[in-house]
Amino acid sequence: MEAYEEKVNYAERIFKSSVFIGVSIPFFFTIIAIPFFIRNRRMRELSEKHTKKWFELLFKIFNIKLEVFGEKNLNLEKFIICSNHISFLDIPALTLAFKNRKIKFFAKEDVLKIPVIGWGLKIQNHPIVKASSPVSSIKDIIRVLDEEKPDILCIFPEGTRGEPGRKPNELLPFKEGIGFIVDILNLPVVPVGIIGTHKVYPPKTIIPRRGKIEVIIGEPLDFSNIETRDRREKRKIITTALERNLKNLIESHTK
Repeated sequence: MEAYEEKVNYAERIFKSSVFIGVSIPFFFTIIAIPFFIRNRRMRELSEKHTKKWFELLFKIFNIKLEVFGEKNLNLEKFIICSNHISFLDIPALTLAFKNRKIKFFAKEDVLKIPVIGWGLKIQNHPIVKASSPVSSIKDIIRVLDEEKPDILCIFPEGTRGEPGRKPNELLPFKEGIGFIVDILNLPVVPVGIIGTHKVYPPKTIIPRRGKIEVIIGEPLDFSNIETRDRREKRKIITTALERNLKNLIESHTK
């Protein structure tokens, strides 16, 4: 009986994938193709708007439920999101959780090489983070802030979606660059935990599964009043505090 149900579920996912691919074709033109040839702010905004619609369609077709907790903590005009990163669905989940705000994601330089995803990041003018050049990364972030004027900048301080054997809600050590970025930008930081994307879209999976994704929004953190003689010490304090807060946020929700 279980084997039969598994076959039915797989067939259902295949059918939904076919439907999703079919309805995604028009979105490809408005998200990627047209803005690629007509590059201006209006086209970028059109691309972002249709990306949100496409993500909504993805969640609806595959029966993915999104629950957001802690929205009361978003009484800020401009801030940085510090989030864990475990799946390709993290960005769609965060985009929909903050769909009424303009959000830009920090993207690693390597991601630009991925077809479609890399094109979209370039077209929509997301800031590019270069591990080998923090100063260049900051310049690109400031450029995006000036050109796009986003409400939210989102960074994944673990620097990767994960490693083999990583537990679903386990945090990897934060990259030191997060402290550098927060210190330079001097914006409040909101820790955000994502739970469930690893089940809905596990590693090495092509077709998403039905399920629930939870986005937990923590209380804003302000590091502007930290006083130290050494700037590097301040950045280390920021990194440690962010890692501790995000870890506690996820653990308190999953107990």
